[in-house]
Amino acid sequence: MNTRIFDAHCDTLVKSRTAGSFTGGGSENHVDLPRLLESGVIHQVMAICTEPYSGREKEIWQRGIENFAGIRVTEKPVLHFAIEGCLPIHEGWEVPFHPLVASLTWNGDNPYAGASAPPWTSPTREGSW
Repeated sequence: MNTRIFDAHCDTLVKSRTAGSFTGGGSENHVDLPRLLESGVIHQVMAICTEPYSGREKEIWQRGIENFAGIRVTEKPVLHFAIEGCLPIHEGWEVPFHPLVASLTWNGDNPYAGASAPPWTSPTREGSW
């Protein structure tokens, strides 16, 4: 059986201390390059979500960016960059990679929208097209 997998979400960028812990594998992460290759994943979305790290958002953003820069050189699987929560965009932080997707919110309110869990709220004026 030939199965192709496109995994649309992975938080490893902010949970890894270094890019090497992703590329080398091991027990630090729930997803790493050796396991992706072994399982047949052909595309992997690597997300950065800073919202759960109150007071450390910029530090977490920088870690995620540095980790993505260090791992994106792999040809297989194809790694895609994503932003969850859009706080970095609102704050004007440098976004050095073109994101495949950027969600307005994660699980909390931000300048673009309300929580993504009940009770849901509409996008804010700034988050509306």
